[in-house]
Order: sequence, then structure tokens, then C-alpha cells
Amino acid sequence: MNKYKNLIFVMVVALILGACAKPESPTNVQLATGEWVVVNVIANGEQNLPAGSYYSSGSVLHLDHNMSFLFVHQNGTATAGTWTADATNLTLSVTSPDAATQTYTIVYLGADKMHVYRTMTIGEYTVELRYLFARI
Repeated sequence: MNKYKNLIFVMVVALILGACAKPESPTNVQLATGEWVVVNVIANGEQNLPAGSYYSSGSVLHLDHNMSFLFVHQNGTATAGTWTADATNLTLSVTSPDAATQTYTIVYLGADKMHVYRTMTIGEYTVELRYLFARI
């Protein structure tokens, strides 16, 4: 009988300790992995750029588990390469032909939505592109 009391006591203590364990929050890499569609693009305050442009809504970003990406734009072009994410940035490194790196600042990254922005200079102009993505 004493064995059963000890066994029950150990089981109760194990359940209590297991219930107190704090679940781990997912990393930005875990949250970002998947397929995203561009819902809105804002370029220097101009919302919803014309359909068919390089940076238009409806473009799809695929962020794969193997850290490769494919960004299929509405105008029929695509860019591919590798990606990383940390606490503040989402970085897309294009493999060819430009071998360019695009770093986006993460404003919000959740299970269903992602908001990022990037500032770039074209000639003498500075353009801020803000993307609102929804998970597909």
C-alpha cells in the first residue's frame, strides 16, 4: 500500500512540475517559413501600386524550410536565393544574376500576417517599400 502512495505522490509532483513549464515562443524563422501573398504595397505613401508592376499586391513569397526562397512577382518575373530571419530583420539574398541582398525590417510577424519594410536608393531618390503579407 505504501508503494502505491509513493507512486501516486511522484505522479502528482511530475504533473504539477510539467504544468508549470513555460512553452517556448517560436522563432522568427519558424514563424516566417511558409507561403505568403502580398496584400498591400506602400511605396513612399502611395498605396496599391498598379497591377502588373514589379512590387504589386498578389505577388507570392515562398520561404522554404531549407532557407531558400522564391519571390514570384505579378509581372511574371521571379527572384530566388536564400533567406534568414532574426529578431528584427528578414534578409533575402538573391543568388543570380545580381547577387544582391535585400534586408527588410520586421514590423510585425505573426502566424497569419507579416509586415516588413525596406528603404532603397534609386539614383537620387530614396524609396521606402512597405509590404503587408498574408499567409496562404
